Amino acid sequence: MDVVTTTRNANNRIDLFAECKFSNRKASLTTLNNLRRRVSYPRGGFNVRHCPISVSGFEDGSRSMPRRKALC
Repeated sequence: MDVVTTTRNANNRIDLFAECKFSNRKASLTTLNNLRRRVSYPRGGFNVRHCPISVSGFEDGSRSMPRRKALC
């Protein structure tokens, strides 16, 4: 994990987990799924966001994910 942050606004809380990929390969859905597996979900069912960041971009299939699994 490269970035972990919590944002609070009134009773709303968002936990963001980001990982930067510095490689010549584009990131894929596997990259996101690996990030999601490594995150321990906080108690209380808070709003968790997973954000892979890739200097080489993302494979085409990564952008067609459902909104609930958004990259960021």
